[in-house]
Amino acid sequence: MDGQERRDVRLRAAKVALGYALFGVLWVLFSDRIVGTYAGGELARLSWLQTYKGWLFVVITALFVYVMALRALVALLKSEARLRLAMQAAGQGLFDIDLVSGVVSVSPEYPRMLGFAPEGFEESVATWVASLHPDDRERAEEQLNSCSTGSASACSIEARRRMADGEWKWILSVGAVVKRGDDGRPRRMVGTHTDIDLFKRTDTALRRFRFIVEHAGQEVYLIRPDGTLFYANHAAGASLGYSPEAMIGLGIEEVDALHSREAFCAHVDELRKQDVPAFETMHKTRDGREVPKEVKAVFLEVGGECFVCAFVHDISRRREAEASIRRLNQELEHRVLERTTQLEAANHELESFSYSVSHDLKAPLRAIDGYSQILLEDHARGLDDDAQVLIGNIRRGVHQMHELIEDLLAYSRMERQVLESREIDLVALLDVLLAGRSDEIAARKMQITRMSEPFSICADREGMTLILRNLIENAFKFTRDCAQPVIEFGACCEAGLVRLWIRDNGIGFDMRYHDRIFDVFQRLHRAEEYPGTGVGLAMVKRAAVRMGGRVWAESAANAGACFYLELPQ
Repeated sequence: MDGQERRDVRLRAAKVALGYALFGVLWVLFSDRIVGTYAGGELARLSWLQTYKGWLFVVITALFVYVMALRALVALLKSEARLRLAMQAAGQGLFDIDLVSGVVSVSPEYPRMLGFAPEGFEESVATWVASLHPDDRERAEEQLNSCSTGSASACSIEARRRMADGEWKWILSVGAVVKRGDDGRPRRMVGTHTDIDLFKRTDTALRRFRFIVEHAGQEVYLIRPDGTLFYANHAAGASLGYSPEAMIGLGIEEVDALHSREAFCAHVDELRKQDVPAFETMHKTRDGREVPKEVKAVFLEVGGECFVCAFVHDISRRREAEASIRRLNQELEHRVLERTTQLEAANHELESFSYSVSHDLKAPLRAIDGYSQILLEDHARGLDDDAQVLIGNIRRGVHQMHELIEDLLAYSRMERQVLESREIDLVALLDVLLAGRSDEIAARKMQITRMSEPFSICADREGMTLILRNLIENAFKFTRDCAQPVIEFGACCEAGLVRLWIRDNGIGFDMRYHDRIFDVFQRLHRAEEYPGTGVGLAMVKRAAVRMGGRVWAESAANAGACFYLELPQ
């Protein structure tokens, strides 16, 4: 107890003693007179009254002591109850250590905070030390020993104590020496155990997050509603050339080149109402430079204080990249313009070349074909059989050259043709193309199978006609030597794509040469065996690619071939 409490106790005791003394004086002064008056000089009655007067005094005194003791006990119990409730609310328990024997007495609150039942809970200095976390044990023992040896009169120990479920809880043990022996050595120490686990865990989390914020690469600011900086992390200070401490107290206008305090206060009012998207601004460095920044600001209220929390990152590189992209786009547009001009000139030259091929090359061929026909018709009698055979070969070569020129012209014109995507009935288109070869189909007794139901696709009609015509000619050509030619047409839709295939049972080809068959002038068989210009499949590939599709084939030697066309829908 402190001095004031001692004075209060002594005053209450003095009042009780004074009251009892006053009662005794009054009893002594007046009780004998009353007894003498009532006895009336009779000795027997006087003796009887004196006896009962004494017993009455004992009864009254006992009642007085009972009332005083009852009041004191009730006050003590109330005080203890209040203390117990306060200890429970504060997460505290009491301990009393006999430093000589090592026996420890604890209040019920202490085992409860560790998950133990107070009944049967026993503790000593040794068991207390053994229950501490290994990382805290040595430090705690040193502080306790400093009190038990007398080198310190009080100690404060923060340590993790093992709970009943095996987990660890942070406990603050604060004690002081209250009794010493004749030799001055401590004999008794009392104190409190306080549950600080939540505080320690919260403090650890706060230190962890503070470390993260302090060393984050992104700039973080806390700004008061009046526009004064309350906090800035290391990244913010390094970006503007300040130390974090030097930035505290700066006004928003000293940091942001585009926002005054009035504008910032208006921004705060807006943040109170709703979330505001990130915006770009210019920050001022300590040496006066302006740096472009992107800011995401949120309103924060903690402990009755309001702040604007701003997350900022430097967008200088992004601005430079955007400027570079703009320059590149301008250069690209200039190059595209130049390239377009060059392509237009090339197309003009190609058209001139096509015109020359169409007229200048065809004219000599027509002359050769005409003269050779005149020789065969007008001078056949003067030519022997060998000469006639040679002239026939010349005419076939002329015809082949004419077909090659036509195919090359068609191949060169493909890139200049405008694609017109429209809905096409694939079955109807196949019927038209096959009808043109109906005589050959009947003569060779070919077996043709196709889709029985209408099948529509969206594509360029001219391109689809070119692809199907060349693939049909290819299938007819390479099934020439089959006893029973079979050609199958099929189509399906899958995952936004339409796939068409043409399968035959012709001579096929070796898959090692798959890529060659779609190149210009690439042939896998001699022209004498299978006539052709070597341009047809190249045109098929070009037309498919122009429509955003692809073409490929699967085959094996003497096992037929299957050509596939795939187009987006």
